[in-house]
Amino acid sequence: MDKQLQIVGLRIGRETLGLPISLVREIVRVPEITPVPNAPDHIEGVINLRGKIIAVVDLSKRFGEAAIERTSIGVTHGLFGPKLQPGGGGFRPFVTLKGGFVNFRLSPSLLPYSNLASTILGLRTSNLNAAIYPAAGVEAALGPIGLRLEAGDEIYFNQGAQNNLRITFGPILRF
Repeated sequence: MDKQLQIVGLRIGRETLGLPISLVREIVRVPEITPVPNAPDHIEGVINLRGKIIAVVDLSKRFGEAAIERTSIGVTHGLFGPKLQPGGGGFRPFVTLKGGFVNFRLSPSLLPYSNLASTILGLRTSNLNAAIYPAAGVEAALGPIGLRLEAGDEIYFNQGAQNNLRITFGPILRF
């Protein structure tokens, strides 16, 4: 079964962020916001949603638009494994199967109150996932210099398998 990651996009200042749809309870049109006296600046007020009182938070005020612009979300891949390839010749097909990890991280030094952001948004400062990478490709070389084309499916496991098509093309140096 082909599993897709669905995300909901939102804007904070000039930044566009994406959250997994599984973290979103619902999306509604905002009814009239009732101001709350003496509330912090980032609290716009409250709304009545089907009899439930919900605070409306302006995330750009809460975290600071400048801090949001400097926020860094990074991905580190560590994949290791064999490459099977026939010997000799300038044009050589290959297959590979690698295993390892994919680590998604939110830089806590760049986002103030990162623990609060992690709690509210479901983000963690680090999210290490097991991964496998089956791939195939071709290398063409003249002497020690050549080109490589590779296509594969980087599959990481986070609440089920998440598939990511990966195609790479570039120079190689054989020694």
